[in-house]
Amino acid sequence: MSNLARASTFRPATPDPPCRHPGPRGAPSRPRLTTPTIGAGTPLALPPAFEAFCSLHHNCYFGYAHAHLPHHEAQHAVAATFGHLITHWPYVISRPNPGAYAWEQLVAHTGSRSCPLPLTAHSPLQYDVAVLHHGLGHPLTAVAAAIGIETAMLNHLVRTWQAPGLVY
Repeated sequence: MSNLARASTFRPATPDPPCRHPGPRGAPSRPRLTTPTIGAGTPLALPPAFEAFCSLHHNCYFGYAHAHLPHHEAQHAVAATFGHLITHWPYVISRPNPGAYAWEQLVAHTGSRSCPLPLTAHSPLQYDVAVLHHGLGHPLTAVAAAIGIETAMLNHLVRTWQAPGLVY
C-alpha cells in the first residue's frame, strides 16, 4: 500500500460533500499564459515577476491540485489561484512571504484541507510536503519555493514525517 493510501489524521470539522479524487494521472500540458486585453484588444502586459512566478510554481501547483481534484477541476483551481494573485499582485508582493500567501490561495481553491488525501501528517504544512515530495516526487527545492518555507523548515518536516509501516 502506498504512503498516500494510509489513513489521515486530518478530518474536517464539519461534514463536507464526498471527495472526488482523480483517476490515473497523465502529464499535464502547461497552459500558456495568454496576454489579457483591454478595450479594443489592446494587450495588457503582465508583470515579468508574475510570469516568472507562474512558470516557477506551475508544476507543483498543478500536481497538488490534481492530487485532490479531477483534471479539469485542477486546471480551474490553478487558474483561479493565478487569477487571484494577478488581480492582487501589488498586495501579494508586499507580503512578508508572497510564496506562502500564494500557497494558501491554492490550498483554498483546491479544498484540500476539508478533503485531504488519506495520509498521516502532524500538521497541514507537513501534509503538503508529503503530497508534493513523497507522493508526487517534486524536488525539495521546488517544494520549499512553491509553499513558501525555508529549507531548514522543509528538512525538519521531511525528517519528522514517517509514513506508517516505513522504517527510515
